[in-house]
Amino acid sequence: MSDTLTGDAQIAEALIGEDAERFVKSELGQVIIGFAQQEVDAARDEIEKVDPTATEKIRQLQFKARFGREFKAWLVELIEKGIEAQKVIKNESSN
Repeated sequence: MSDTLTGDAQIAEALIGEDAERFVKSELGQVIIGFAQQEVDAARDEIEKVDPTATEKIRQLQFKARFGREFKAWLVELIEKGIEAQKVIKNESSN
């Protein structure tokens, strides 16, 4: 995926990945990731109690849980793309 990017785009992707990794490891990142997980947990708890015929409420709770999970997945994806871009850059510079 990253090997189809231009050199500048690979550098940008590598830098964004590094930024995402620093964010995840930071106190702020940990707090925000914790908030996202709390949203997932709260939605899961609430969905167990909601009236099964309350479809709009169920959809809202599903969205809330999905957003919390996706937030973490986006960070992981940025980090993984950054690592891959770094490998491509390193490989290209050694050739």
